Amino acid sequence: MPAPPDTGPYSDIMFSVVIPLFNKRDLIGETIKGVLAQSYTAFELVVVNDGSTDGSDDVVAAFADPRIRLVQQQNQGAAAARNTGWSAARNPFVAFLDGDDQWDADYLATVAALVRDFPDCGAYGMGYRRRLSDDKKVGNRLETSLQRSGRNVIPDYFLAATCGDQPFYTSSVCIRREVIAYLNGFQTGITHGEDLDLWARIALEFLIAFDPVEKVTYRLDASNRAMNKRPPLGWVFRRSLEAFKLKNPTLHVSNYLDQCVEHIELYHASLNLGKISGRHIRAAMGNISWERYPTRKLKIMIATFIPSALSNRVMAWSRR
Repeated sequence: MPAPPDTGPYSDIMFSVVIPLFNKRDLIGETIKGVLAQSYTAFELVVVNDGSTDGSDDVVAAFADPRIRLVQQQNQGAAAARNTGWSAARNPFVAFLDGDDQWDADYLATVAALVRDFPDCGAYGMGYRRRLSDDKKVGNRLETSLQRSGRNVIPDYFLAATCGDQPFYTSSVCIRREVIAYLNGFQTGITHGEDLDLWARIALEFLIAFDPVEKVTYRLDASNRAMNKRPPLGWVFRRSLEAFKLKNPTLHVSNYLDQCVEHIELYHASLNLGKISGRHIRAAMGNISWERYPTRKLKIMIATFIPSALSNRVMAWSRR
């Protein structure tokens, strides 16, 4: 396992906050204000405007704060915008934030404390709450061993990501810049799973520290979210894992590696019900073992034969 690079005294933890921006004019101002209001002030803010057409970049440009840099690029997707952002980052720790999410005022201070206490980690995750509407927010449900470990190095990331909600997501993770560069950043050209792919690739080779305290609001009620789009069948990490196993044939990482891949792929298959041919979904399900997920796989296989008019009910049933 490669050792993370030396970043100097921990009293000088410097962050580069990276926000990918595409048509978030109504929310980006609120998100930026939340960054500028952080109690921990050792940061720069890199906003990558990914070809917005609604004047979102004008909202960013209106902020007269020298810590903000606005980078323009043609529309290439969130993964490419994040890659542009971390490549432009000047500081050793990159904290990602989506243009419609919100940090609590002590978010960066909490992450900095996590970095100080666990200096050997390649990434740092925080808990988050999901905002479903103005008056409804729910926390994430953590896998049992992750709950017990509390604020610590994640005992087994793949167990946590398989048997509970994702412990962290894009707006609640901070990664050493050198680690992102070592792994060549986010994979581009896909609409779902490229973020989870990077977290999983990090977990294959680096330790990840985690604080379950919820300091981030994940806005599921916002419009134009990438998660509203249909995901591809399968998961790009399957290819990353196969390449890793070829290079490290004797290295054991987790008993839950393959199960984690199938868990995500089952979820992607359920999101495609009623949207693409059932034949294609059934073909993709061939990569998923009956032994690990007999009930879920059977439900989705049955659901592929049900008319698309019932797709919403079918999707809910297949995830139970």
